[in-house]
Amino acid sequence: TLLSTRNQVEANQPVKNNPAFTISNFPRLDHLFPANTLTANDNHVDTIGMFEKLRETMIEEGKKTRESFDQLKEEMPQRNNAYEQELSNLKSQVAMLYNQLAQHDLVQQETMILITSIIQVIKSGMKKKVKI
Repeated sequence: TLLSTRNQVEANQPVKNNPAFTISNFPRLDHLFPANTLTANDNHVDTIGMFEKLRETMIEEGKKTRESFDQLKEEMPQRNNAYEQELSNLKSQVAMLYNQLAQHDLVQQETMILITSIIQVIKSGMKKKVKI
């Protein structure tokens, strides 16, 4: 055939500008075995059985997935309630800390007022002593 004649001619001619690669370095592309085709009547391959097994597997996996979703559906409200309770506890702790900080600030302001008053009393007492 024309293709086999062309393969024989090319096998004897090296590729120019690249002496490391020649057509003769590569085997011809003749198939060693005839192509195998699968048919529904083939005894070695049960395509109908394969598709049935695939279908059964898909159904089983679908059921497992549904069961997982159902389980999550039951667990999620419980988890949500626990998170809401934890959030509520944290909010009350923040409010308590905020009140403690406000009280601390008041005590600090009162302390500064007392210190300032004491300093003024001391200064006025020293002025009276100096005048005597």
